[in-house]
Amino acid sequence: MDIFTKNFFEKPIEWASTYGINIVLIFLVGMSSYYIGSWLLKKLIKVVIFGFKRSVWSKKDIKKRQDTVNSMFLAIWKILIAFFIIVSIFRELFPNINFATFVASLGAISVMISLGAQSLIKDFLNGLFIVSENQYRVGDIVEIDGNTGTVTYVGTRVTIIRDVEGNVHYFPNGSISHVINKTMTYSMARLKINIAPDADLDRAS
Repeated sequence: MDIFTKNFFEKPIEWASTYGINIVLIFLVGMSSYYIGSWLLKKLIKVVIFGFKRSVWSKKDIKKRQDTVNSMFLAIWKILIAFFIIVSIFRELFPNINFATFVASLGAISVMISLGAQSLIKDFLNGLFIVSENQYRVGDIVEIDGNTGTVTYVGTRVTIIRDVEGNVHYFPNGSISHVINKTMTYSMARLKINIAPDADLDRAS
């Protein structure tokens, strides 16, 4: 085996033994933490919601509230796990770089990022208010900016509704200022039944 072939195989093996195993472990720990944490979050949210449920809530209202809080906090948990994995891999690949000093040295770039993230922060905070104030839940029929549909998702950044025609509408949480919830606590169905003029009204009723 010549020197070129030897180096060709040795370099990847050396890299894998130095960094690869640790990076794989970081991914495994991160994904395991995500799934275990998601399971625990769902259990905790269920206990909390059933502990603080209002007397006027039906089982369906409780289920809607639970699904909505789940979607919000699981999205936050996913972001935290992704941040943990990225930072851990960065530290593994660049052990001699002080991560805190590196972030502080970004300076103007950090300011630009923070300015650009203002809308994201607004969306996130407004999303928390929507969920904490129980303005609407997954499964509710709402009207937002003249668009009516069923809420299918409430996340850290957007609310998604699907109208009767199947169209999906995405609304940044920060832009939502007025919502009409048509199924909060109760709903009403109106049916029109045609009866022939000569029908027996007593039997029809």
